Amino acid sequence: MNRLLYISSGKKTLSDLTPSLTLAFKHLEDSRKGFRFQTHSLLKESLEALEKKLKTFHPTIIVIFGQDTHPALEYVKHMNVPIGLWVVNDPYRISDYYDKAKQYDFIITEESSCVPFYKKQLNIHAFHFPLGVNEQNYYPIPNVNKCYDFSFIGNATPSRLSFFDSLLKRQHSHTFILIGKGWNQLRQYKRFQHQIKSMFMKPKDVCKIYNQSKIVLNLHRSDNDLNKNPYQLKALTPNNRTFDICASKSFQLVSYREGLTDYFDLNKEIVSFHDARDLTDKINYFIQNKKKRELIAKNGFIRTLQCHTYKQRVETLLNSFTDELTIIRPVQ
Repeated sequence: MNRLLYISSGKKTLSDLTPSLTLAFKHLEDSRKGFRFQTHSLLKESLEALEKKLKTFHPTIIVIFGQDTHPALEYVKHMNVPIGLWVVNDPYRISDYYDKAKQYDFIITEESSCVPFYKKQLNIHAFHFPLGVNEQNYYPIPNVNKCYDFSFIGNATPSRLSFFDSLLKRQHSHTFILIGKGWNQLRQYKRFQHQIKSMFMKPKDVCKIYNQSKIVLNLHRSDNDLNKNPYQLKALTPNNRTFDICASKSFQLVSYREGLTDYFDLNKEIVSFHDARDLTDKINYFIQNKKKRELIAKNGFIRTLQCHTYKQRVETLLNSFTDELTIIRPVQ
């Protein structure tokens, strides 16, 4: 029997990842014979409660989610079971994870390019867990008014600021909304400030904006936007926003990544762009082609619910555990 203990910080995040993963694992617990799941939140529960869970739940696998939860390792490392670190900011923060990962038996990363790196450099098990979608958070809203020609939700990074400065120079008549922290640094902020909101949004509100947009923009981060990727590993795997937008049955234009074709049929289920000029041309084209927009959005929606929900992701991960997990670290 597999008994998985999932330890998280309990902090709220933009991606709402821990609640989504918890829901998916609990669904798997209901449907998969011989699998049990337990969580522990460091913000909400005491270390004494963690020790009690270790004694009563008897986990066969322990996963510590996020680098800020790493101190929990001290309280579980005596257990004679595989213990893993789960990270979701590769390769952007890989220098934060590198030394910590050495203390574990395995690591789970959302970035495919980091799997061979961890295996070779640290000699530990490494698993790729691409981000997906919680379809209870992102879904089509019927009969909604498409009040935005395009939208983007995400925080400003240096590369995104540069990109949008270039893009907005070409915008004269389209209605749009830009939501996230840091966009007041745009060169043209004063011109467009009535269309920019600096705020944190819950998934249900993000979903509403997606549904209200004729086009949703999805601009991936650059590989080393935090200067914490000294190994210059490429970001290949699509971000979670890719799947959230598709699950909302919204049409998106997404910045190209090599891994996109592993998840979608380009130009049939999703459309990519390569630079600001290419994006401008595609915005202008698809604004005028509603039927094509809606067909691609429908295809992407179907593919996402069939293949890219967290329920499907966690089952694939658990199957990988069954085949490969062993204890590597010294058990004290």
